[in-house]
Order: sequence, then structure tokens, then C-alpha cells
Amino acid sequence: MSDLDIDIPHARKLVSDLFHEASESLPAPSVSFPDSPGVRDFNHALSAALEASRTRHRQLVDDISTIVDASLASIDSILHADSELGHKLEAVQQ
Repeated sequence: MSDLDIDIPHARKLVSDLFHEASESLPAPSVSFPDSPGVRDFNHALSAALEASRTRHRQLVDDISTIVDASLASIDSILHADSELGHKLEAVQQ
């Protein structure tokens, strides 16, 4: 039987890098519109909506990171318990 070795700090860094790359890879729009109160109001509303979306995205990334940390901790705990059980079974068989 082989052990499952997980480098938890590396896994966390990889997840963080992937989310950062995904959030940075969207192109910024570069369209010019005439200046008018309607366009300004629309731009203001759009900016507020985008900022709310960014805030929610950051919150989701944090939530996902928490879930990943908990999952990796569970895996580590399971592997540790499995190893202890294996040692105890070997001791009983001897």
C-alpha cells in the first residue's frame, strides 16, 4: 500500500494562484460613449454592480479556501488514523 503525500502549503498556493489567474484574465472593456447624465448614471450603476460582484467573488474565494483547508485537514487526519491502525494491526499480529 502506498501513502498519499499531499503538500498542503503547495496545494493552498496552487488554489490561490488559479483563482487569482482566473480573476485577472478577463479583459477590461475599452468602449467610449458620449458624456451624458444617462451614461454617467449607467456607468455608476455598472461600476457599483461590478464592485459588488468582485466583493462576492473574493468572499467565495475565501469560502472555497476554507473548504479546501478543511478537506485537506480531513485527508491528513484520515491518513494519520489509517497509519496508526496499520501499526496497531501489525503489533497485534506479532
